[in-house]
Amino acid sequence: MIWWFLEQPVTQESSQPNISPKVSLHLRWALAGRSASKLEAVAAECKTFNPDRIQPGIEICQLNDEDLSALAKKTKVLITTVGPYGLYGEHAFKACAENGTHYLDATGEVPYVAKMIQKYESAAKASGALMFPQIAIESAPPDVITWLLVKMIKERFSAPTGEVVISQELVSAPSGGTLLTVFSILDAFTIKEITSSLKPYAISPVPGPSTKSPVSLLTKLLGVRTVRDLGLLTTSLAGTSDAAIVHRSWGLQSYGPNFHFSEYMKARNYLTGTFFHFALLMGSLLLAIPPFRAWLRGGSINLERDRQGNSIGMIGLSIRGLLRRMWRGRRALGLLLERLGMGVCMLLLGCRLLRRLRRF
Repeated sequence: MIWWFLEQPVTQESSQPNISPKVSLHLRWALAGRSASKLEAVAAECKTFNPDRIQPGIEICQLNDEDLSALAKKTKVLITTVGPYGLYGEHAFKACAENGTHYLDATGEVPYVAKMIQKYESAAKASGALMFPQIAIESAPPDVITWLLVKMIKERFSAPTGEVVISQELVSAPSGGTLLTVFSILDAFTIKEITSSLKPYAISPVPGPSTKSPVSLLTKLLGVRTVRDLGLLTTSLAGTSDAAIVHRSWGLQSYGPNFHFSEYMKARNYLTGTFFHFALLMGSLLLAIPPFRAWLRGGSINLERDRQGNSIGMIGLSIRGLLRRMWRGRRALGLLLERLGMGVCMLLLGCRLLRRLRRF
């Protein structure tokens, strides 16, 4: 059985889990949360979209260790959308790690992931739980793309991979949940915790490569980089959070002793690329100022923003000397539950692959 644990307002689009048309008609699953009326509304919508599937059950559950532990014992897989995870996510993570329940979430908060690994890795190993944080748009696509590229080079050329570069093209506005996370991350973690968790290979089980990074000093300063076959690139919004997960996968699977990973966004020209890099840097610095965060949070945040028409494109390029190969992936962005559906399908249909990606 699968539980979807919900807390945010649910729209019509987000009430269509992407797993519904793609898995067995007999999959037993349920919705859990604090509001019975909201859960019943979601269940009713699911029935209109997929009347031939087993309809979800309803479970009322409060956000505490006792209720989440009882919930985890009833299911094999728990997918949580309760964020910001740094403030509200630990109850579900702990319950799954201690009770042997497989866990997936949609966080992009690396400090949260680092803290959960430190606290519950031993418990998850003992219980047999497979824990998959950051399995939605952050950071499943770059993690899986990197794994596929490394696998291809190893199988075809019997060689390790020197570097993987991801180029991202994003057509999207941040969701309400993402904005809440950005504004609250310094309420959940200290600056020291954030900076230490975002260091290269910080959550890898083994130290990172000792070889020099292929990223030049100019790129580190200005944010722009030109890569053959990918063109002009600039700093990625999700680059640091995605890199943390890819680095952990490297540590678990050994992509090569000199492996490096970089993620960027497409840039129109050097001017706009450099401007975006410094704007992102300045925004991060301003968020560290409490009055500025309070001012931003003073505005309204629409948690039910329409995400139709949003999309993300990614190109992965692996480099082994003069060898270059590209793997392309493109998908429409849905709302949070739709994106999490990808993670469920990956777990149900490719559990063996995922076990190799990140198991603790």
